[in-house]
Amino acid sequence: MRTLYFDCNMGAAGDMLSAALFELLEESDKNLFLQKMNAGG
Repeated sequence: MRTLYFDCNMGAAGDMLSAALFELLEESDKNLFLQKMNAGG
C-alpha cells in the first residue's frame, strides 16, 4: 500500500480531486472504480 499526502492550502473540490486520482489508475482498475462509485447510490 502506498501513502499519498495532500497539502490543500487553497482547498480542493471533491469532484476535481476524484477525477485527478482516477487518471492515476491502471486501465483495468478504472472499471472497478466506476462500479464502486455507482454502487453508492
